[in-house]
Amino acid sequence: DVAAMVPIEFWIEARTRLSKTKNLFMLAEAGESFIHKAFDMTYNWPLKDLMNDIASGKKNAAEIIKYYESEKKDFKKKNYRMVFTSNHDENTWNGSAVERLGPAAESFAVLCGTVSGMPLIYNGQEAGLNKRLRFFDKDTIQWKPNKMRAIYSKLNHLKIKNKSLWNGKYGGDQKFLDSNNKDVIGFIREKDNHQVFALFN
Repeated sequence: DVAAMVPIEFWIEARTRLSKTKNLFMLAEAGESFIHKAFDMTYNWPLKDLMNDIASGKKNAAEIIKYYESEKKDFKKKNYRMVFTSNHDENTWNGSAVERLGPAAESFAVLCGTVSGMPLIYNGQEAGLNKRLRFFDKDTIQWKPNKMRAIYSKLNHLKIKNKSLWNGKYGGDQKFLDSNNKDVIGFIREKDNHQVFALFN
């Protein structure tokens, strides 16, 4: 939690010591690139913010292509980035994915499941969570049949079976396609004989 507020020297030493006794995969609740000196994965906050802005009409889908071009300057392929439409903070303080993204929530869920990065599914999203969960108290999720369950199930199955969607060096790079429509983006990811073509309006 808030890993970037702790000196990086601490994390490097902690990682070094812990690695002597066990294999680690460390996730930092941080988005800064320098934290990858000790951690394997960081939160992709800028992509989440960009999705919110696209859904509200402040930005267009073509900004996603620009974002991924700029991300290459700060992050290496071995730096895992966790992609998400919602998480504990976002859901509680800014609204559920349904509340913030509206009808685009499904498209952005698919984007997170196919774009480079490791997708996070927040509590209850697969049950169509449409409320802000209480942060410090038990707040029961209504587990009921919902179309999001089928979407997330398909995405998870695809992530496991299709090598192009694997993470880091094990998966394929995304190659964005040219489009004259700023509201439409598409990309292809390939690895070995596996391929995914994703198109978003």
